[in-house]
Parts: sequence; structure tokens; C-alpha cells
Amino acid sequence: IRRLGIARPEIRFAERHGGQSDPRRLQEGFKRAFAEAEPLALPPGASAEEVRAGEREWWRRLVARVFAAEPPLRDFDGFFEEVFAAFAGPSCWRLMEGAESVLAELRRRGYRLGVISNFDTRLFPLLDALGLRGYFETVHLSSLSGAAKPSPTIFALALAGHELAANEACHVGDHPREDLQGALDAGMRAILLDPTGQFSHNPATRQPGGVRVGSLAEILDLTFLQGP
Repeated sequence: IRRLGIARPEIRFAERHGGQSDPRRLQEGFKRAFAEAEPLALPPGASAEEVRAGEREWWRRLVARVFAAEPPLRDFDGFFEEVFAAFAGPSCWRLMEGAESVLAELRRRGYRLGVISNFDTRLFPLLDALGLRGYFETVHLSSLSGAAKPSPTIFALALAGHELAANEACHVGDHPREDLQGALDAGMRAILLDPTGQFSHNPATRQPGGVRVGSLAEILDLTFLQGP
């Protein structure tokens, strides 16, 4: 799943609350904030209410950090509530090209699919809204797992959920450290999705067990995923 326009939804909502931020600067601010933030990994055993409150507070701190360097908003709280609610629905997201057909083909080949994500519990209704939930047997979120990618812990939890050994599983993601290196460190095969080629020279993509592809459709051509 990809966000539509990255900074555009935030800009749209910010303008309603008097914001005058430059989209490029805001986009860079979000990138820096994400890179510097502590992982969204809440203590295991928290109640559903505590999880929701912890997720909301994590995002509120991150968004506040970004907008601290921007022209002040008339109502930051109102702005944040709008943005937080919007990203729980499909209007701010789009499926990558070929996503459903690739998932359907992998299921046809007998692969058991799951999600490992550093997002929060808004992902559950989002997967439903995008028509993807039925493809996945499990969904492991950092906010519910006590650990976030690239920690081996969240990968181990996902493997246990499928009753698989690490060498029987393959992880697909678009981040060199969180997805590729994280999965490799957990003993899994790893596929780095890199549609723009920005990671073509990243040394992690040349490690044993690691593969870089430019599209989801290329995954189906990988020899070790050909199926029986």
C-alpha cells in the first residue's frame, strides 16, 4: 500500500487550519521525523484502549515535531484529528500496480500470506476498505507486538503465527533496513521492492538471500517462488 501524494493530505488539512507550509519542505520534515522517532512499539499486554491512546499520542508527537518548524496553525488539535482520521480510510492510500493479482497468484501457488507492519491498528479497517484483508492469514503490527522492524522479535512472532521456520519464509518490503536487513537478520529470505531504483547500489541488496525487484509482478518470476 502506498500513500497518495505523501504530503498532500497534510497540506490540504493544514490549509483549513491556517497553515501555509511548502509541500516539499513538509515532505522532508516528515522523512526526518520518521527517521528520528522511536519505533511505534507499545508494551505487550496493553488493553485495546491503551493501545489506541498510545498510537494516537505517538503520531501526535511526530506530527507536532514536523509542524514545529512550520508557520503556526490556528488549531493544531483540530488539524491532527482530521489527519489521523483520514489516514484510517482509503482516500489517502492507493494500491501498488498489480497488488491484488500478485497476492491472488501467490495464494493460488499455495503460499500462506501475512503482514508485518510498523503501522498501527488503523491498518485493520484500511485493509478491509481496500479489499485486501482476505488475502492474509495474520497481521502483526509493531504497536501490538512490543517490537518494530527491523527487530528480529516481530519477525519471530510472525513466523510463529504461521508455524514456520525462518528459512521457510520470505519477506517483501520497500525499506532496506527495516524490511530487507531486518528479514535477513531474522534468517528469512528478503525481497526489496524498489520501483524507482534508488536502492540499486545499496550493499544490503547483494547479501545472500536478498533480492531487489522493481515491481510486484517481478516477484512472481523469482525461481524460489515458482511454487509446485
